[in-house]
Amino acid sequence: MDFNAVTQRMFALYGQERYDEAITLLEEAAAEFPDRDQGITFWRACLLGVSGRAAESLRTLEDGLDRDLWWAPSMLGDTDFDSVRSLPGWSQVLERCRATTEVFKVGWTPHPRAMPAKDPVMGTLVTLHGAGANPDDFGQRWREATPERWTVIVPEGPSPTSSEAREWPRDHPDSESVAQLEGLELTQPVVLAGWSQGCGVACWWAWNGLVETAGLLLVGPGYLDWWTPDLPRKIPTYIFIGEQDFLLPGCLEQQRLLEQVGVPVYLDLRPGLGHQMPDDLDLVISAALDWIADIS
Repeated sequence: MDFNAVTQRMFALYGQERYDEAITLLEEAAAEFPDRDQGITFWRACLLGVSGRAAESLRTLEDGLDRDLWWAPSMLGDTDFDSVRSLPGWSQVLERCRATTEVFKVGWTPHPRAMPAKDPVMGTLVTLHGAGANPDDFGQRWREATPERWTVIVPEGPSPTSSEAREWPRDHPDSESVAQLEGLELTQPVVLAGWSQGCGVACWWAWNGLVETAGLLLVGPGYLDWWTPDLPRKIPTYIFIGEQDFLLPGCLEQQRLLEQVGVPVYLDLRPGLGHQMPDDLDLVISAALDWIADIS
């Protein structure tokens, strides 16, 4: 099982509240993937916290900090740590993470990952990762799943959440990061895509005309309040979401609002899936690109 499969399995177990199984999975993965210590340690702490093992959760974070791991304060705001925040030692963990985050930011700037297509190039897929994602892992997965004659570009969220993970600003839409696309060759048509929080950024860029966009592909879309469907850009929008995704109610409301103002929308609703990317992401991307091409 590769690390992506471990991640998918862990989130599936989390969504089913099978926390002990998810913890065991991560403990086994820690031995197999020592270079993934940062993410595995954080997820294990989350699972311990949400399953009521608060002291173990705190100790897991403390041990990680002693190994020079760290996580941005925004990550420690996760509700999984609600049971941990009242424990002695939590404020020290938070302060150590805050100080290390600020040190890391000095001299650091985000940059896009651009992965070329095979000739002849058919178009460009610009895809934006979710909160707490590793842009390299995210980019590799989307490159492998996207038709080889499409260029794949992955802008990087401007807020570090660990040494290897990034997110987009949580309190307002991110319009400044579109500057990462300057100087890159964007073969038309350009499709903006995203996962979770990245969907909100993709919609903001598209609806505000920051990127000339032929269509939107939104997978498990979050931050839907960033959408602005009252703007006069009828950009075809393909939405993929699991029927057990906690974001589904808001997504269905936004579908209604988009269609109300004349935006073509296709809803790909996956039975049994929670808030996670599908195993057959390649089929979802191909279906979305074909639909956008047909409707444009």
